[in-house]
Amino acid sequence: MTMQPRRVVHNGTYLLAIGALHQIVGVCAGVGWIAQPGVGARAPLIEIVQGGVLGAVEPDGARISLVWFLLFGFVLLILGSLVRWLEMRFLPLPRSLAVHVMFLSVLGVVLMPASGFWLCLPVAYRMFGYAARPSIDVRPASAAATAHVRGGR
Repeated sequence: MTMQPRRVVHNGTYLLAIGALHQIVGVCAGVGWIAQPGVGARAPLIEIVQGGVLGAVEPDGARISLVWFLLFGFVLLILGSLVRWLEMRFLPLPRSLAVHVMFLSVLGVVLMPASGFWLCLPVAYRMFGYAARPSIDVRPASAAATAHVRGGR
């Protein structure tokens, strides 16, 4: 019996790392350690807490921007977890996921060239390499051979 080499893919891990970095930058900007363009040395996250959290975001633009920044970071972490889960089970990524991540990355770079969207471009490109194709089975040979017995799972 020959051992199949384990396919190591890191797209999910990369997205998790980008999401974590995104959250670190967001919290640092939120507590005033990083000056935000057009906002200066404010600490919007601390202002939200001091304002009682509930309803403490609107109509302040700096607070709204920070909340959306942090929420997007959580979405990156969720996406990274899902992609990593799929990769660890040798399941192909949906091609539409690769398309959407690429589209979002390119749009972000076009709208905000001085941003972290550049970090997602190589990951989105790599995701195309592991996206589902009808004629390719990405599972190890032993799993693919027994898939028909278990109903294709």
